[in-house]
Amino acid sequence: MARKSASKAPQTADLAISTETPCTITRRNQVAHTPNQCFDNRVVDVSGFAQTDNSGQLVFKLSGFICPAGEIYGLPINVLATARSKKPFFLTVDHRLINNRDVEITVFAWDAKRRPIAVSSF
Repeated sequence: MARKSASKAPQTADLAISTETPCTITRRNQVAHTPNQCFDNRVVDVSGFAQTDNSGQLVFKLSGFICPAGEIYGLPINVLATARSKKPFFLTVDHRLINNRDVEITVFAWDAKRRPIAVSSF
C-alpha cells in the first residue's frame, strides 16, 4: 500500500452534499377551479460552497456539484445563497433550466451602494 506524502496538498476536497427524497408535486389549474392534481416524484437537495469571481458574479451548473445520473429536472426550482462573511453583503440569484438536464445558476454579490463585490464566499 502506498503511503501519502505529508508535504503534498490533497488532490481532492469535499465540494457539496446532495440528497434525493421522494416527494409529491401538486399542480393547480390557474384558469378553471378544479381539484389539485398530485404526482409522485423526487426532490434533489444540494448544498455546497463557492465564491464569486473578480466581477462579483459566478455562473455554474448544478451538474458541477453533483454526480449526475441522467436526471430530468423541472420546475419549480428554488435556489438559496447565503453569504459567508463577517462583513454583510447582498446576494442575488438567477437560474435557468437547460434542456431539462441541468440547471445553470448565476449568483451576484453586491454591497449596500449596489456595487459588485469581488471574490465573495457563499
